[in-house]
Amino acid sequence: MEYILFLMNKLKNILVIVLMIYSTGLGECNKCQDGFILEEGSGICVICPAGTYETNYNTKCKNCTAGYYSNPGAHKCSSCPSGFISEEGSSKCTICPAGTYETNYNTKCKKCSAGYFSKAGAHTCSACPSGYISEEGSSFCSICPAGTYETNYNTKCKKCSAGYYSDAGAHTCSECPSGFISEEGSSFCSICPEGTYETNYNTKCKKCSAGYYSYAGAHSCSSCPSGYISKEGSSACAICPSGTYDTNSNTKCKECKNNYDSSIGSHFCFKKNSFPSQCNPGYYYSSNKCKICSKGHYCKGGFSSYSTCPYGTFSEEGSSFCTKCPAGTKSSSNRGKCIECSAGHFSVEGSSECSVCPIGTFSKEGSSFCTKCPAETKSSSNRDKCIECSSGYFSFAGSNECFICQQGTYSGTNYCIKCPKNFYLNINTNECIKCPEGYYSLEGSLECSIYQSKENTLYSITNTH
Repeated sequence: MEYILFLMNKLKNILVIVLMIYSTGLGECNKCQDGFILEEGSGICVICPAGTYETNYNTKCKNCTAGYYSNPGAHKCSSCPSGFISEEGSSKCTICPAGTYETNYNTKCKKCSAGYFSKAGAHTCSACPSGYISEEGSSFCSICPAGTYETNYNTKCKKCSAGYYSDAGAHTCSECPSGFISEEGSSFCSICPEGTYETNYNTKCKKCSAGYYSYAGAHSCSSCPSGYISKEGSSACAICPSGTYDTNSNTKCKECKNNYDSSIGSHFCFKKNSFPSQCNPGYYYSSNKCKICSKGHYCKGGFSSYSTCPYGTFSEEGSSFCTKCPAGTKSSSNRGKCIECSAGHFSVEGSSECSVCPIGTFSKEGSSFCTKCPAETKSSSNRDKCIECSSGYFSFAGSNECFICQQGTYSGTNYCIKCPKNFYLNINTNECIKCPEGYYSLEGSLECSIYQSKENTLYSITNTH
């Protein structure tokens, strides 16, 4: 009995194969074309519907697996393009929305992590550029505002500490130049006014003590010259009038005793009617004679001693006053001359030192300010020039680094540009190239895909004897 059943099954399979075949006028038999199956008992080849494919020698239409799709009459299913997904038995693929990316072999759209972003149809998420942040599932990155900097792998904008500042889109904060201060979260630094000096790591302007003075933007206060005095917070020293002299602290002009007198700006008194010859300006009185003032000092003449020029100024030999160093220079250590700031540095008038240019800027030798690097460039490590971004990278004005363009885009000014539909990006030449005849692509593609289509038709099997 079992053998009979075996034979019957064999005969059934043979009959199915025979039904798949029809005879021509020449007595030849043909099978259903690819993508069609034989409808049992009707003698008709039926097209496999969209979302399926023909298998088992034209005997079955099977669902496409997830991540694949098909048109009607498919002999096999096509993989979804990169950035698209599908469920089992799909006739089309669905693009992954912005803020997600395609994963699990075209079966799932997953949210981008914080610090990343994507456009619609992405296969991967792109990291936010330096100075930008994003939340989970973002389609764009937000620039960190001025006074903050990007941290925690592009997930947070943190306030600059006091004594630092930043422009919008900063990856780090820049230290305020000497003589300037800032509060927490500042986008600029404020110069310390006259009569004060910068202290506490660029966080506070403190008044000069009595007997000292300062210009605006001072890092320290200078002591008043001999024969001069000042009050707390002074921007200049006042000369002691005749008949008085300054004490060693330069804080008070004290009257000479009876029978003693002094010339203007003196630091000692002489007995009346016994004045020696007074010194001319540019000379100072010492050991009963006048001596010429050396470089980096100034002498008021009379019976005054010499005084050292304050920081940020200079003087030649025989000077009765000191001159502020011009912007773009700093005073030498002995205050005998002004030295040009080197490239990548700058200074304001009356500076004792040159400050490093902030990141994203540059300067030439002897500069009084720093210039932002233009878009598509970045500042060099020593801030003396701007370097062009490499092909496939972009930058914003004032950047200290270049950012890679996401897949399917090429660098433009300030941003990356997607290749249009039916074009693909050549990553070697950074240009968009048209797809060949019979191929297509979506916007922002790295490759072209071949068109696949089938006629949605039925045809009959005709038996001829």
